Amino acid sequence: MPTCIPFVTTDTPADPATAAQIDVAGALLALLRDAGTEPRPDIQLEALTLAVAADLPVLLWGEPGIGKTAALTQLAAALDLPLTTVIASVHEPSDFSGLPIVGDDPAQQGVPMAPPDWAVRLVRAGRGLLFLDELSTAPPAGENVTLSGSGSAANPYVISADVPCSTVRACLSGGSGITFNTATGVIAAHLSGQAGNNVSIGPDGGLLVPTAGGQVLTGCGLSGNGSAASPVKANTQAWPYACNVDTFGGVVACDSQGRLRSEPRGKISFTSYFDDRTYNDIAVPAAQNTVIDSFSVNITNPDTCRPAQVYTEREVDVYLVLPAGAGAGTGHGSDEMFYTRNTGTGSIVGAHAQATKFIPEGLTLPPGATAPITLSATAGRGSGGAYYYQVHFILRALIVSL
Repeated sequence: MPTCIPFVTTDTPADPATAAQIDVAGALLALLRDAGTEPRPDIQLEALTLAVAADLPVLLWGEPGIGKTAALTQLAAALDLPLTTVIASVHEPSDFSGLPIVGDDPAQQGVPMAPPDWAVRLVRAGRGLLFLDELSTAPPAGENVTLSGSGSAANPYVISADVPCSTVRACLSGGSGITFNTATGVIAAHLSGQAGNNVSIGPDGGLLVPTAGGQVLTGCGLSGNGSAASPVKANTQAWPYACNVDTFGGVVACDSQGRLRSEPRGKISFTSYFDDRTYNDIAVPAAQNTVIDSFSVNITNPDTCRPAQVYTEREVDVYLVLPAGAGAGTGHGSDEMFYTRNTGTGSIVGAHAQATKFIPEGLTLPPGATAPITLSATAGRGSGGAYYYQVHFILRALIVSL
């Protein structure tokens, strides 16, 4: 419902503070009048226009307040068509089907239905758009059905139906553990007559299992017979370790099939990565431990339950050519692990040493997670025209989750 806000004029002089607020409001209104908007295409409105042009009905579905009614209003204005809006939630079924009108001879001519006024207006206009708003909330029609309420939050619609019990009983049946009497409609618990069953109906009408009323059979991992003196419990043993069970004890859980399960088994995986790279005779840099190339791999924790610790064994082999009097050092990471100098008169081709490190990465991988590990080859202290032409990378990863 639209809300009207009256504006009242008065001759009382304005307070200076109020006048200042009015001046600020006037400045904001001036900015709004100077502002402009740039039109953009509305895909939904274009689709609605095409549907109207093709004389096709359209169902608009969406949350309240997203602009469905505004879109129809804008479309009707753009096409210069009258718009008739019928809010279905506040109409009864007869508002759509019409009301019966008794004629001169209803036995021969039947009883015609008078169309609702909104339909008459559309027919007289010969053109227009019909907007059935809130159609999904229209109250249903049926026999022995009553509708009450106004549809507001304080007084919502209530649909009541008068259905005899005999009709409902045909839809009910008893399942396992239940009895159902179709003649009386009484639903009760079905007590098994099998030997050993101790369930009965107690004096208060509820199900009763007498204390120690029957023998309880236990299987593996359970002890006790269910009596007060010997309750059924897990058959445990003393903690045999020096550490505290509260701190280091594991867990036992129940799976979806009702079976007891212990903690997941630990996993250890080992993976090797190799890469050989050749170069066009690159001079060994003079600065020590200069990174000349890097090799990276992604390490994945194969355990989807536990975090994993990563340990790596790293090998880097740099192949050198050392003319007479030349020298060079190689390594990886921040360590120079091999240095040689040619003290002879001829060139040394293929000088190399396979330097190895075993490193606990200090990297904890969450379950199923992946992280990169980089192996850097270094060279330095090059002199006398020393150069390298090949690097051999080896990275072996041990992934442990316990």
